[in-house]
Amino acid sequence: RAGVFMDPDLGDAGDDYTHTDTTRSLAITYNEDDDDAVYGVPPAIGIDLLGGALASIHYLPGTSTTTGGPVLGQQFYNNLQGLWSGGRIMRANGNGYQQPETFPVTRYVFPGDPVQNEFWSEVNAGAGGASPIGDRRMMIAAPAVTLASGESHVVDLAMLFAQGTDRFDSITELRAV
Repeated sequence: RAGVFMDPDLGDAGDDYTHTDTTRSLAITYNEDDDDAVYGVPPAIGIDLLGGALASIHYLPGTSTTTGGPVLGQQFYNNLQGLWSGGRIMRANGNGYQQPETFPVTRYVFPGDPVQNEFWSEVNAGAGGASPIGDRRMMIAAPAVTLASGESHVVDLAMLFAQGTDRFDSITELRAV
């Protein structure tokens, strides 16, 4: 498995949100509000898997070893499979961790369109409304491949940046890039 772990720190890192655009194989970081301490009008950044395949993206809040950034090899491998660092599945609601079994299992975090205020986005995370602001980390992973001895496989990705007139327009502009 190949993937990229990223701690995007978009301007002021304390007010970041994430979004998975599964139709574009794109992991997006954007601001919780329309004012960033570094940029003023907050931009959006993204990681795009150029081959069009997207195995998983993961929201990694805080530093907990079960839900936070991976440290050990097994934690990275779990994230590359779309699981929490501790190995638990993710469910579409709230922050995706330890949600009731009635919610669907997913490997993509916050795929709802935040521009349209769709459900399971950080602006519409469930019964609690918007997600709490904070530092975000993410993993974007290419699908698993089996390689013979000496064989190689290329995974192309791009780092994208766009700044619109507000946080949602920055997401729209990023998608256009």
